[in-house]
Amino acid sequence: MQKIVVRTENFQLAYRVMHLLRERKVNVEQRSIDETLPHRDSIWIGTPQEVAFRQHEGRPIAAQLESIDEMIEEAIFALRSPKQTHRLIIGIDTGPRPGLAWLADGVLIDTIQTESIDECLVRIDALLQHQSFQHLLFKLGNGSPSHRDRLVNALLIKNHSVELVKENKPAQVTLVPDGPEAITSNAGWDVKNNFKLLSEVIKEFQNEGIRVSIFVDPTLEQIEWVKKAGADRVELYTEQFAHEFSKGNLDSILPYKEAAVFAKDIDLGVNAGHDLSLENLNYFAKEIPELDEVSIGHALISDALYLGLENTIQLYRRALNTDNGIEF
Repeated sequence: MQKIVVRTENFQLAYRVMHLLRERKVNVEQRSIDETLPHRDSIWIGTPQEVAFRQHEGRPIAAQLESIDEMIEEAIFALRSPKQTHRLIIGIDTGPRPGLAWLADGVLIDTIQTESIDECLVRIDALLQHQSFQHLLFKLGNGSPSHRDRLVNALLIKNHSVELVKENKPAQVTLVPDGPEAITSNAGWDVKNNFKLLSEVIKEFQNEGIRVSIFVDPTLEQIEWVKKAGADRVELYTEQFAHEFSKGNLDSILPYKEAAVFAKDIDLGVNAGHDLSLENLNYFAKEIPELDEVSIGHALISDALYLGLENTIQLYRRALNTDNGIEF
């Protein structure tokens, strides 16, 4: 069985590397820098200076204490993967503590458990920095929808190919251009400049019988590009309306009315969401008869803390006048 050789005179580095590799159940051996390697192509780890001096011996990997986690991933990948990786697949279990598994040309290289979405994304970036491959694909399980959607958006923004393992099929997905650092949405898609990416993702969902909505600002140009991309609906980003409505500016509804009429004229469904609440929802729904669905989370849950969930839902349904067929 092939092993990794820790071949350094830096005792602290050697101890730390040996410990981490054994934790990951990697076969490891320690030798002095002057000892020969077990095989001509052995993978060995040393300091940058030791590697530079003996770079033609085996397959060296330079390590420093401050970046040791990245080096461990590089060493494990080198040990377990084919020397020329054609296709790297990274699977993600999309819970609150995402798990990662990666395969090189069908060979399982390693698995790790992360403690948060942010840590998961950092580990992915570190992993990709040290791997050589021709094609990369991320496969995400359903898991928690909120965690899954954050990961999907973060990966799509970096132009990665994403495939959802559809354990359960939702009726609809809404694509939102939020990075991992975003607490909440703050802009709609620039559909024209992300046309190829969105078109591919839309087609993938629709092939599974899932309706697709694209989150956009209420501008006719963006809505026209949504239609070209092949989506089923737009979700109008309503923060500006909610902000202006709270100041008494009823004209803030005008761009949304125009956008909704245009969307219907080109056979797109119309959803809306962001900062809609009991204070503004009834007016919005009455002014936009084209409305099919609203997305409301924060305001509804905040109201439910005081009014109770069942009562709050009934109040929102009444504000929407759901007899007209608006989904909630």
